[in-house]
Order: sequence, then C-alpha cells, then structure tokens
Amino acid sequence: MPQKRSKLSQFWQELKRRRVVHVITVYASASFVLIELVNNLTEPLNLPPKLSTIVVVVLAVGFPLAIILAWIYDLTPEGIEKTKAAEETDATEQAKVPNAWRIATYVSFVVIIGLVTFNIMGGSKGLKAGDIQSLVILPFDNFTGDDQLDYFVSGMQASLIVDMGQVGGLQVKSRTSSNAFKGMDMTIPEIASKLG
Repeated sequence: MPQKRSKLSQFWQELKRRRVVHVITVYASASFVLIELVNNLTEPLNLPPKLSTIVVVVLAVGFPLAIILAWIYDLTPEGIEKTKAAEETDATEQAKVPNAWRIATYVSFVVIIGLVTFNIMGGSKGLKAGDIQSLVILPFDNFTGDDQLDYFVSGMQASLIVDMGQVGGLQVKSRTSSNAFKGMDMTIPEIASKLG
C-alpha cells in the first residue's frame, strides 16, 4: 500500500509540476463563465436554443484535449515549449505558487462548485420577482488572521449594501442595523424578527 501512495503522490506532483492542475482549474472556471454567459444571452439576443448544448459539447470535447496539451507543452516567456522531463528540471527552476494565489484558487473552486450545485438543485426556481422584499447584509468575519484586512472585510459588506440597495423594490437594511448583530450568537430567524 505505501508503494501505491508513493506512486500516486509522485503522479500528483508531476501533474502540479506540468501545471495540469492549473489548466484544469482555469478551463473549468472559463467553461462555467462561458456556459452561464450563453445561457443568459440566448433568450435576450434571440439566439438558437441549441446553442447552449453546442457550447457544452464543444467544451466537453476540448477538456481532455486541454489536459493532454498541458501535459505535453509548457507556456514560457520564450513561447510554447515541450515540457521537460522531471529529471531535466532543476529544483530551483520550479517556481513556487504564492499562497495568495493558492487561496484564491481554492476559494474560486469552492464558489464554482457552490454555484453549480445551486443551479443543479434548482435553488432559485421557486422564487419569483418580488418574493424577497427586504434584505440584510450581515457583517462578514475576517478568517485570515490578519487584523489589517478588517477594512477589506468591512468594505465588502458596505459595497454589497450599496449595490443591493439599487435593486428596485428591495429594501436593504442599513449597515448600522446589521452591524448591531456583529459578534452575537443569534440565529437568522431571530435576527429577521428583530429587524422586522
């Protein structure tokens, strides 16, 4: 069993070295955006309804091709080159992915999975325009451990309140009202009843 784990670990490291994992992430993200764009523009632009099916099929066919090309070739400042074998690469030559990019990739991946799951499960199909009449944007928590990013977290909440306040027919509770619940251990229904 340790032999298998070692080979699997080596294979995973080789996938990362050849940036196949990066290509898969970027391809999946771009595909999701493209599919959503086509789905949202098909009706307003009077495009044929089969266009979304064609786009999904083309993207599905292109996925293995993108993986194979990512395995064989590497994009460098000098252009497209054939990826060197593991023995040929020097350890100092391999660039480390900064933690910020790694975190952004993971967060993007989780958001994409969440959106896909939400769309598949039909979370918004039961809602009609006007069903939601009021909304509160509760304060976000800063999970980074860096207190200097508190302004960023607070700014995200303020920006969402302003943006959602521009939606017609939707009453958005003020930042002062929502911040009154910061740090309190209350359920969403309890907060909703207090805010009315």
